Amino acid sequence: MKILNDYKEEIKYFINSKKYLITIIIVAILSYGFTVTHYSIGIDDLAFDRYVHGTYILSAKRWGTWLLYNVLQINEFTPFWLDAIVAIFMVIIAVVLCAFIRKQYKDKIGIWGYVIFSSLLISNPLINQFFIFQSTNLTIVVSNLITLICGIVIFENYFGENKKFINIVCGLILTIPISMYESCAQTYIVFLFITMFIKITQEKISNKKLFKYFCLSIMVLIIGIAVYFVTGKILIYILEKNDILNKNFAYSKSFWTSEEFKEMSLIEKAEGFYEKTLLEIFVHIYEYLPVAVFAIMSVLTIVLECIKMIKTDKVSRMIMVLGTIFSNFILIFLLVAVLYRIQFSWIITTAFLGLYIYESFNSRRYLKYIIRLVAVMLIIIQTRTLNQYFYNDYKRDEKEKFVANDIAINVMKNCDYKNKPILCIANSKNVKKRYLINLDNGNSVMEWGAFAFEEYQIETTKFINEQGYEFLYITEEQAKEVYKMLRESDEEIRAEWITELDEVIVVNMDYYDFL
Repeated sequence: MKILNDYKEEIKYFINSKKYLITIIIVAILSYGFTVTHYSIGIDDLAFDRYVHGTYILSAKRWGTWLLYNVLQINEFTPFWLDAIVAIFMVIIAVVLCAFIRKQYKDKIGIWGYVIFSSLLISNPLINQFFIFQSTNLTIVVSNLITLICGIVIFENYFGENKKFINIVCGLILTIPISMYESCAQTYIVFLFITMFIKITQEKISNKKLFKYFCLSIMVLIIGIAVYFVTGKILIYILEKNDILNKNFAYSKSFWTSEEFKEMSLIEKAEGFYEKTLLEIFVHIYEYLPVAVFAIMSVLTIVLECIKMIKTDKVSRMIMVLGTIFSNFILIFLLVAVLYRIQFSWIITTAFLGLYIYESFNSRRYLKYIIRLVAVMLIIIQTRTLNQYFYNDYKRDEKEKFVANDIAINVMKNCDYKNKPILCIANSKNVKKRYLINLDNGNSVMEWGAFAFEEYQIETTKFINEQGYEFLYITEEQAKEVYKMLRESDEEIRAEWITELDEVIVVNMDYYDFL
């Protein structure tokens, strides 16, 4: 109970600090104020009925997400409320991490160090990649908070009473956040290296004891992953037995286990690795602010640690720093996953490296003012950039609404819409492949809806109906007949904007060039 009381006191310290609390609230408002009050519907936001009411998330073995949203009755797009809750959770995560760091370092780090750490974490522009999709934003912050708390408990237990049952309980609890968003496993490993770095910098500890702590922590994680896989297998078995498994829906699988990879030659595999991992990272460093900041801070931290290693001959510190940085790439290499899939560990690492760099210069009389100014400027740039990314997505949504209303008005004016469903088609070759995710945060909802899921056009019609209309949904049989007819028709018919057939109204979305 003493540890629990210690953390209560640490959290109370930050809550009672006006400098800390007011600053991070201002940073949170600058970062999330616009998107909380100006909603935009993303490609997954319409699909709550599939994810929560249906079995899509269960089929992907993310049963924790399904459970959380059903328990909280979040089963449809919820503007303002859900985004505000997620923003509050970001602040909570920052406070919890600051409480952990301060408990270890006591008064060695001043309040402005924690302000910089929290501000960098809260305002990291990489956050926009999960924030704009309500089907995952809450689960990501909740799952990562649970993961970090488990990491703190394991740390305190090992260097305290070291009770085995606590480690087992933590392993079982870790199953829950991993079942919400599997990238929590990477967050856990990154945080593990951070805790080890903190431990060796605030007191003397043998390498043997540190290695045992690392092995124990990994074993706890393995317990969580193992239970997750077992529950996933059982879940899939039950869904298949009851014939309710969505076989056409699954999250990205590993490139290394794909048939495509197996058929490649050794040279082709090397090229595939370069194109799908290293090249993407380098492209994002050049094009994407949060990844560039991560890279710059990583290099500067390694240089500073090299200098300290030469002076003190302490290699263990450097190992922990390298482990913290490079463990952020585990899922990228294992799954060939795009950066925004595993972004939370990057956010925590950037904040921690920022704190490390700040403290490295804070003791120097003149340099500390320069580093404080740089930190403030970086936080301002991050809040502005994050806000701009949210605004970009809002502009995309406004264009989508214009298209939806334009289609609806013209269909209602010229067609028998009360008795015929609409089918919005798009030439898949013309759909923009937006690889650089900082440009507009994803694909057009209207175009995505043309190819999403196993049904035809349900999501596009759903988006149009979100604007206040009640158009009929097309059946699979009707859609198949229309596509067959279009393939056999001449170019002139396929080029028409709105075509009314005997049973269906066809809308060609290629008419809107700006989508």
